[in-house]
Amino acid sequence: LVEKIDEILRDSIKLRLRSDVDFGAYLSGGIDSSLVVAIMSEFTSTPVKTFTLAFADMPSHKKDAYFARRIADIYATDHHENVMSWSDLENELPKRTRAMSARSRAGIPAAGGMAQQLRTVVAAPATFPTTRPMQTAQR
Repeated sequence: LVEKIDEILRDSIKLRLRSDVDFGAYLSGGIDSSLVVAIMSEFTSTPVKTFTLAFADMPSHKKDAYFARRIADIYATDHHENVMSWSDLENELPKRTRAMSARSRAGIPAAGGMAQQLRTVVAAPATFPTTRPMQTAQR
C-alpha cells in the first residue's frame, strides 16, 4: 500500500511539472507541502519556487514560517515569504477574490504580482497574489 501511494503521488506531481510556464509550491512547513516540495525537487533541474504566507500578529504562524524556511533550505528552493497582518488580509482578500474570478484572454486568472509570474502552483492549498508592496522576506 505504501509503495502504491508513493507511486501515485510521484506520478501526480511529475504530471503537474509538465508546464510551459513557471510553477511553484505553497510551502506551509507542514508534512504535506514539505513532501510535495521534496518530490518536486527530485524531478527538476532548477530550484523549486516556494511561497509561504505568515501572519505578523499570530505567533503560531512564525513557527510555521520557520519550518517552511527549514524545508526551503534543505531542498535549496527559491523561497519567498510574505508576512502580513490580519487587517491586510481583510483589506486585500475581497480584491484578490474578484481578481481571481476574472479571466484573462488566455484563460489565466487576471490577478497581479505573484500570480502573473507564476501560472501553475503544484498542490497548493492556498495562494495569495499581491499587487501592492507588503513586508516580504526573500532569501
